[in-house]
Amino acid sequence: MRITHIYHSGFAVELASCNLLFDWYTGELPALSADVPLAVFVSYEHSDHYNLAIWGL
Repeated sequence: MRITHIYHSGFAVELASCNLLFDWYTGELPALSADVPLAVFVSYEHSDHYNLAIWGL
């Protein structure tokens, strides 16, 4: 498991079976493996916890 703090409220968690992205709205994402699913979590729709760009991931 690898946990990366991205910026403010954003975190990426890389597991062997999947990647998890929490409250990302800005900052550079780590290079996540495309070989496993990505689950995106948004704690609430507020400008510092949510970015429309998640739909393109």
